[in-house]
Amino acid sequence: MLLYFLLINKVGETLHNRLKFSKNALTSGVIVDTCGWVTGDGYRSIVLAAKSFDINVLIVVEDKNLHKNLKKDLPNKDIRFIPKLSGAVERSRSTRTERRSTLIHEYFYGSDNSIKPHTFNIKFSDIEMFRVSSYKSKVKMNMIKDAQNYISLMPISITKDLLYHLLAISYADSGADENIMLTSVLGFICVTEIDMDNQTITVLSPQPGPLPKTYYLLEIYNINTQINLQSKFYLIITYFMV
Repeated sequence: MLLYFLLINKVGETLHNRLKFSKNALTSGVIVDTCGWVTGDGYRSIVLAAKSFDINVLIVVEDKNLHKNLKKDLPNKDIRFIPKLSGAVERSRSTRTERRSTLIHEYFYGSDNSIKPHTFNIKFSDIEMFRVSSYKSKVKMNMIKDAQNYISLMPISITKDLLYHLLAISYADSGADENIMLTSVLGFICVTEIDMDNQTITVLSPQPGPLPKTYYLLEIYNINTQINLQSKFYLIITYFMV
């Protein structure tokens, strides 16, 4: 979660830099939207996004408790409450899961299954793999602005445990913690086979090999192998909006 907070700060910083040099963007303004997670770390991410993006007007739909809490924690923001439309229906967990699976499927295969992903081998020696770790077991509000002080990258060895995990391919040119964590990713691949004897992994990728970068971030979620291969990839897309 601390990495998520770190990226919110980075996106906010990038936005402000763009506004400095783009009159069109500055005069057009920015509309930011958050996910529906409004408790715990989800709430903290909303507060952080409001501060990082320097939001002028924050609109809360339907949730009166959220509106009350945000007015307390963001006293200098213009926070407004609006009821949801009568025809709006809250999506169930199963509906959200199904929709997410559909979008992930489209990432690899396209919306009409017109894209065919590529499968190829990568030598262990050609990649460096990391996992984001933190010595803090619980995130507090005073930590979110300086999230980089509480997380680091931990090099990991390739074992059979990595089977059916996602890897994010970093654009970073060096293995420094900050470079990898804050640099954009080229895309995502899935480990479908691991050959310990020949020291290779087989991956599913939207583009053909060889891949142009060396540094990989391990996604912490193991893909459910009971799901059909064409729809079993779990991708977290982090857009930070308020």
